Order: sequence, then structure tokens, then C-alpha cells
Amino acid sequence: GRFDVNLTSLQYRRPPPEQVQPDSTGPGDSWTWRVDGSIGLHDAAMDVGVKVTRVNGEVAGVMTADVVGDRYSVAAAFTADSLLLWGREATRLRGNVRKDRLDDTLHFADLVADIYGGQMAGDIDIEMGDSGGVTMKLDVLDVEVGELLNARGADPDKRIAGSGRLSGGLSLRVLTDPQGVTSRRGSGEFVLAEAKIGKIPILLGLVNVVLLQLPTETTFSSGEVKYVIEDDLLICSKINLRGEGQSVVGLNAAATSIIGAGTVNLASEELNLALRSGPPHLLMGVFGELWTKTVSGLSTTRVTGSWRDPKVRTVPLNQIDSLIREVFDMDR
Repeated sequence: GRFDVNLTSLQYRRPPPEQVQPDSTGPGDSWTWRVDGSIGLHDAAMDVGVKVTRVNGEVAGVMTADVVGDRYSVAAAFTADSLLLWGREATRLRGNVRKDRLDDTLHFADLVADIYGGQMAGDIDIEMGDSGGVTMKLDVLDVEVGELLNARGADPDKRIAGSGRLSGGLSLRVLTDPQGVTSRRGSGEFVLAEAKIGKIPILLGLVNVVLLQLPTETTFSSGEVKYVIEDDLLICSKINLRGEGQSVVGLNAAATSIIGAGTVNLASEELNLALRSGPPHLLMGVFGELWTKTVSGLSTTRVTGSWRDPKVRTVPLNQIDSLIREVFDMDR
């Protein structure tokens, strides 16, 4: 990207002896400089564990540094009219940037932004030392599902029907070793509420959603998704969607709910999911898991292949042994 620098004040000085920092090793170390000003960002891009692109904003504040010892501090405000987070647009971003003189971590704190009718908030810490670590905690509240599914750039002739609110959060820790190998560990949990959506939403991060079409006549109205991230593998430990029956040819179809689990490879975009569907009273509640293992008439849908072109196969579950095998296979 591109950047501007606007320096309103530049000072270079040697403080009085009584103000010399206690960790200075000699008289020459006490020389410091201070900069007041701002840096403008235009279509900037960076990868700090999540891909952030098209950043258009400004960092304005104060930076002080020692001439010797590479010690510096930052106190600034960060604002951005817009940016793309994992390819999804956030607007009106604001927050603080700070770094203490003896701290090796650059803190992006109290971040708040608008995102598809809802709000995003959180913190990102970037370690400036050899570890190259990044820690982030980001939450979203009341994101409009319809706006998210038809994000900027979507074909207006192929709009996806759907509504509802999405809330939840993502915690992620990214480390890069001296050889440049990156590892990721994290977890996320999201809740879907007041929804009307005929496809199954699979989250690939904070606000990246893949929709799967299953052979059901159900509109999903609410649900929860939990997952963990291990390097490039997103492991869905819980997919729980509650449905409402649709009206088909003047008749009311029975409601269908879905529970499931599986994995998504974020690098290859490969899916490996098992989703059980059936009446809500059989799938939900304390005895839901027992019922899914013993009641005939339920079905399991296997989803494999790329999320761009998934392979969907539905298998009736009418034998105990096949049910048990499916349970064990689903966790692999």
C-alpha cells in the first residue's frame, strides 16, 4: 500500500541527569527523540495472523525513542474509514495504539468498528521481538446475516435469501519461528438468532461464511457453532441448528434440526463434515445424543470436497453398528 507522513513536531534532546532512565548504560544512552504527527494509510495490506487489506486510515499521536538501545514508546489513536478483514469489509474503525518503553509488544487496544449492520470490538497484540507472536481477541455483535451473505462484490443477480443476527467471538494466537514457520491456535463460538435461512452456514473464521445446501425443506431460525483452530485446520466441535418447517404445496412440512461436527482445512479449503438431521425433539435436549444413536428414520449427511464445490451425500441411519462407526469417524 501507500502511506503519508505528517510531522508536526520533531525534538531531539538530552534530558537532565535526574531524568535519565534507570536502565541506561552510559551518558550517551540518555539522548532521546520525540515525534508528534500522523501516518496516513492508503490501500495498505498486512498479515498479522489474519489478512487485513485495503486499509484506509490514520495513526496519529506521539512516539519517543532512545538513540541507543532501541527503546521506544508509542501513544496514538488509530482510525480507518474502511478495511477488509478476511475479505469482509469493516468501516468506521477506531482504537488506540500503545507501546511502553520497556515493553516489546505493540498493543492495538479498544478497537471498535461497524461490520454488516453490527459491531466488531477487540484487541490485537503484536510482539516485536524474535517470537513474532500475534494474539487477538475479536467479537462481533448483531451482524446482519443478509448483509453478510451478500457482501460487497457479490453478483447482484445471485443474491442469497437469508436474514438473522450473528454474534460471537474468536481468540487466536499466531507464532512464527526463526525459520519462518507459522503456527496458529485459537477457538471461536458463534450464535445465530432470529434467522430465516434455508442453507447451513459454516464459519471459516470471524465473518467468513460458507453456505451448504442440504436436501431438507427447513428454514433454520437459530443455532450455535463452536470450533478450535490448529494451524490450518478448523475443527468444528459443535454445529447445532434449529429449524422451522416450510410450507410446501399448501402443506406444512415438519421442522428439521441439525447437529454435527467435522473439520475445514483453511489452506486447501477441503471440508469433512458429518451432519445429523431430524425432528428437533429427537436431536435437542439432555437425551438428544442417545436418540441420534438409536432412533431409525434420522439421517446423516456427509459433506466432503472443496467448499466451493462440496460433495453432499445423505445416508439413512437405521442400524446401530453403522451409527456407532459414524460417530467415531466423525471425530477423526
